[in-house]
Amino acid sequence: MKKILFSVLAMLPVLLLSSRGMAQEQDFFGEPEQSDSTRVIVTGLVINGLNNAPMPYVHVINEHLKQGSTTADDGLFMMRMAPTDTLVFSFVGYKPLRFTLPQPVERDRYVAKIVMEETSYELQTLIIRPFIPIEDLKQQIINEKVEDPDKKEKVAGVKYGSGKKKSAMAYGSPISAIAYLFSKERKMKKKLAKAEEEYENFKIIDAKFNEKIVAELTGYTDNDRVLEFMRFCNYSNDYLVKTVAYDIIVDLQYKKEVFEAMEKTEKVTTGQEDGQ
Repeated sequence: MKKILFSVLAMLPVLLLSSRGMAQEQDFFGEPEQSDSTRVIVTGLVINGLNNAPMPYVHVINEHLKQGSTTADDGLFMMRMAPTDTLVFSFVGYKPLRFTLPQPVERDRYVAKIVMEETSYELQTLIIRPFIPIEDLKQQIINEKVEDPDKKEKVAGVKYGSGKKKSAMAYGSPISAIAYLFSKERKMKKKLAKAEEEYENFKIIDAKFNEKIVAELTGYTDNDRVLEFMRFCNYSNDYLVKTVAYDIIVDLQYKKEVFEAMEKTEKVTTGQEDGQ
């Protein structure tokens, strides 16, 4: 019994080492895990190229491992990367920047200074038309010809009444006419207010989620792929209006990983079908 127990205790370190080695063969995404001895700790500062001010909350993504973080309030960051990995720095309104370690890598620590450049957008010509003043709108409503619902087309050979004209009160009093006009005015105001609200929401959504912003955050250069990814995100207008830009950016990075993983799966499936 003592010999069996001694043999088990002697083999336990070997089993632990072998299981640890197997666990490190692949990471969560199925990629080969890199040992700490082959990684380099990169620390640095991200600044604005216009005024050299530190930039907080810049996204730093390891393109190979699909892992990332953001810069601190003072623009500092720290990431682990292999000598062949690429770090992608992105921020709304700035050009994405790709960083690789200078080769050959001779030490396990590296200090980097990242300078972000603003993106300039070429906007289309915007035509601004004035709204109709309320007094002019009232006058148009007053002058509008309203068809008499009781008026019927006369048929030749048919005698209609005595031929006397009806009084104005027969078609409604002046008070009812004024009430009708102001009721129509209220409806016009409601439609105008709704149109203004929809336009303001459109401006808010466009400032957070449009083709150019998505292309910068994802690095996609093909416009069709950008549009396909935006459809894949399936954001509602209510979500885009109420959610802050930072939370949308974080969610976009997550959806980008899922979108690309699905693309890889579709390519593998298509390749297997073609091979059959």
